[in-house]
Amino acid sequence: MAFVILQSTLTPVGQNSLLQNPLAPPSPLLARKINPATGDYESLFDGRNPVDDQVIVSLRAVRNSGASVTDIGQRFGNIRKITDGIRTEIKAYVQEAFRRLIQNGDIRLVGIEFQDFEENKSNQTVIFIINYQNLRTGAIGAVTVQVS
Repeated sequence: MAFVILQSTLTPVGQNSLLQNPLAPPSPLLARKINPATGDYESLFDGRNPVDDQVIVSLRAVRNSGASVTDIGQRFGNIRKITDGIRTEIKAYVQEAFRRLIQNGDIRLVGIEFQDFEENKSNQTVIFIINYQNLRTGAIGAVTVQVS
């Protein structure tokens, strides 16, 4: 039941155009951009803010799957069946996955949106969007997760 697909988007805070409302200069140290779906590095020359990459790593890593991931990662693999209580369970798992980032003041969890829940429930699939704010840059990010 634990097949997880990720997709990430990041929206800067401010007006629609970055030219009209430039943000603060980027961090001098950028993390290598990780493809949320494959976990591969997308570019050696272009980076992403390290906090946004930590969000992706927190959702890609399986908690307690090894000695180095005892306090990071998610436990969506524990979901065996999609039931009416799945929303509460997923919210708890997301809080757990982001606990370190929230406690460090790196992100603020904005909310979790469930997509077509009743329609996907019969397929034993749940799709949800995790909205967060990167408190280091002010940017709003969203990660789409599919568990089936």
